[in-house]
Amino acid sequence: MTPCPTRLRTVSCHAHLNPPLSTCQSSYLSTYQVVEDAPCLLILILLGIIVLIAFPPLSQPLTVEIRPSKLVLFNNTADIIQYAVFERNSLRLVKWKPCDHPRLCGDRGIKPGLTREVPYEIIYHWRPGAEVVVYWWSLEPDTTAQNGYRLDGPYDVTVATLKKVLLGT
Repeated sequence: MTPCPTRLRTVSCHAHLNPPLSTCQSSYLSTYQVVEDAPCLLILILLGIIVLIAFPPLSQPLTVEIRPSKLVLFNNTADIIQYAVFERNSLRLVKWKPCDHPRLCGDRGIKPGLTREVPYEIIYHWRPGAEVVVYWWSLEPDTTAQNGYRLDGPYDVTVATLKKVLLGT
């Protein structure tokens, strides 16, 4: 019986099948498998890193950025989303419901991957430092719905605006 080659020669052992694989100890086979699979594993890891860099996971469907003169809403979804923005304390004064058809929503929709700027001046009852509630939703085509659309949402995000702002910019 020919002894199994050393770990350095494991590749030649398997490649030429001399000695037969059945005479090699499992530790040598395992070493060979790791050596053989290493390039494939490295390629898979690199591909995974490239995909994560090119297509980072989206943490939130709607991201709200607070700027000195406005809010910037980022649509991170694959759908058009609608939105409404209110100063938090004014919500008890407002009778509001989300629009449930694209024609009723006007130009408030934010297309996928795009942004919409909301100047503080147009937010009802807003004042510097106030908390603002951003409601957002999407309209899904639905043939069983009375108006042809199903409302997905509304969802809300509450943010505190800056105490010092630059109005009119």
